[in-house]
Amino acid sequence: MLVAQKAIEGETVMQQEDLARDRQALAERREALRTAFEADLAGRSELDAGWVRDAAEGYAAAVEGLVRHEAELERMRRQRVENLRAACEAQERAMTLLTGQDAVIRGMMGWDAWDEMYKLSGKEGR
Repeated sequence: MLVAQKAIEGETVMQQEDLARDRQALAERREALRTAFEADLAGRSELDAGWVRDAAEGYAAAVEGLVRHEAELERMRRQRVENLRAACEAQERAMTLLTGQDAVIRGMMGWDAWDEMYKLSGKEGR
């Protein structure tokens, strides 16, 4: 298994953990927002038009901010996975090119480039 494939598998696990944690945190923020709004409402003996307008606008803006934050988190998760997939594809292409290059060198020169590289590195042949 290629390194990038292992990274994708690891990232998938991390993504699921992040997703669960993010959903929990967002649910807690929504609940805190609702509780604060209800507490502010319950603490008022009168509801004047200015307060109602300001509270509704503030609450709506806060909820919209949470929705945008959730969308950004999802976009970032998708981008991380896409980056790893691109890296995996690049690694596979590089291995294909190196294997082809090795076959050409072996055919032209009569020796295995990979074995020579291992020898130069002080390691035994593959």
